Amino acid sequence: MRDYIEYMKNEKRKAENTLVAYERDLKAFEKFLAGRGAGSLTECTDSDAVAYVLELNRDNKSKPTINRKISAIRNYYEFEIQKGLRTGNPFTRVRSAKGDKRQIEYLTVEEIEQLLALPDDSSKGIRDRALLEFMYGTGARVTEVVRLRFSDVNLRMSFVTLRDSNDESRIVPLGRYARAAMTE
Repeated sequence: MRDYIEYMKNEKRKAENTLVAYERDLKAFEKFLAGRGAGSLTECTDSDAVAYVLELNRDNKSKPTINRKISAIRNYYEFEIQKGLRTGNPFTRVRSAKGDKRQIEYLTVEEIEQLLALPDDSSKGIRDRALLEFMYGTGARVTEVVRLRFSDVNLRMSFVTLRDSNDESRIVPLGRYARAAMTE
């Protein structure tokens, strides 16, 4: 299991939270197998895979949670096959749960105005206002803001280069309010 997590970290460049979730998912599955008398991940059969998904459904796990667990375990077995440690993947025929259409939650105009009015005129307030204006104006994700460097921001041309956790980048225009707040 440790080799798989290292592979996901170094080769697939998964985020730290993803790695923690995958490891937790694999340990939970290993515990499930032990309860069925299977012993370890290497002794898993197709019927164990189906029984696990049925158990997750019975425990009222959400569809995205079930899908993540299935994906983590399925990918683990694919890794084992690539390494020559296993010949078949017991999760090959297990289908992912169909997700419900999720309503996107968003702030109202009034809520945004209240949020942007919160910072005061202190140096920290000016910084906070710039950050809020930047995030609102660009639609930047938290990960992208954390990874932001001074060299990614071009105030003269009014654009910013945002990078996600996989180091993939996108160029986003910088609106006049965000630009003004950042200049200040």
